[in-house]
Amino acid sequence: MLFLALQLIPTVGYAQDERQQIENIFKANGYEESARQYGGQGNHQAAVKDFTKAINLNPTFILALSGRAESYIALKEYEAAIKDLTIVIEVDPDREETYLARSQAYLRLDKVPLAQADTSKFVKMKTARLFKSIRGYARKENHDMVIRMTSEVIELDPNNAEAYEDRGEAYHAMGKSDLALADFNKSLQIDPETGASAYRLRAEIYIARNQNDLAAADYRAAAKRNQPPLNIQLLEKSSAIDIKQKKYDGAATDYKAIIEILEPLNEPKLAQTIVALYTERGRLNSLLGKLNVAVADFAKALALDPKNSSAYHFRGHAYENNNRYDLAVADFTAAIGLSAESSEFLLDRSNVYMKQKKFAAALADLNKVFQIKPDDVKAISLRAKIYCEQNNKGAAAEDEKRVLDLGGKLEKKCQ
Repeated sequence: MLFLALQLIPTVGYAQDERQQIENIFKANGYEESARQYGGQGNHQAAVKDFTKAINLNPTFILALSGRAESYIALKEYEAAIKDLTIVIEVDPDREETYLARSQAYLRLDKVPLAQADTSKFVKMKTARLFKSIRGYARKENHDMVIRMTSEVIELDPNNAEAYEDRGEAYHAMGKSDLALADFNKSLQIDPETGASAYRLRAEIYIARNQNDLAAADYRAAAKRNQPPLNIQLLEKSSAIDIKQKKYDGAATDYKAIIEILEPLNEPKLAQTIVALYTERGRLNSLLGKLNVAVADFAKALALDPKNSSAYHFRGHAYENNNRYDLAVADFTAAIGLSAESSEFLLDRSNVYMKQKKFAAALADLNKVFQIKPDDVKAISLRAKIYCEQNNKGAAAEDEKRVLDLGGKLEKKCQ
């Protein structure tokens, strides 16, 4: 066959040295093929001879060099094998299996550090190649292949946090939450400082299992490891969980973090969002009894938007709870000026007037409330208290009866 192949080599258009080079390549291929046959039969001495002939004809013939190294290893000639494999690496440093083969030869010679270095190189190269494929399969939502290939990475490198995270994500997409949770836990155990997806998706699993505190903590951890807008969305989720559980401290901290993300952007279109965040954080701080902090938050909201009736309204409550009634009245008045038809704002100012014993002003506000909402139970109940304070017990009793008739409840009856 080799003779026939050589006869078929074209001669026209080639110089003598080029023809010779082509002939050598053909001959080398023939020797390499016969050497493989010898090796397959266990005759490694004969294999080495033919591999050597092939290499003499083509010194950078990678298949022949690799094949001869395999035969040398079979013959326990490890130094010779290492020499051939080193040449292969010099010619083609991207052949990952060559590093594995050379590491085995080093190990036979008890050159452990060199063996470990080559094994690490092999693992690094192969996992990098596998991850390229994993990314492609993930984009195509081929979860079975992602699981298969990440499992291969884990077998090569049991401490690869990224592989556990990717496999967990595939399990999660398939609805296999127990397997996903186990992988996310393992990933974060190996490397708790990364894992943006692991924290985020583990939080979703915790939510489904009503483990809300764990979910909120994971959403916050994920937010630290993601960029806008995803980190903001994650903080909104953690704050919503805490507000639902009346854990206002955590939610207020989340709003602070969101504000710190948004403010440096100096985007005019975000101004109202920031105003709303300051207002809501102020409300939460009021609920926590941090009244001075709340007032500062409302002041920041109003500095950005002086026509924000909600900020005036909530700040009015903060002042009221801090017994600063004049400031409370001023803020409720500002809120009413911005939203004259708000019965709530009028009712709140009326309540402060009552605390100040300014009964005429309080009743005037309540009359305005009744023009908007004639059957406002809170307003009727407040008027009953004012009448009682004025010792008008008959009018107070009428209002108390009306509250009960409307399905309301009395704190205490006028005595």
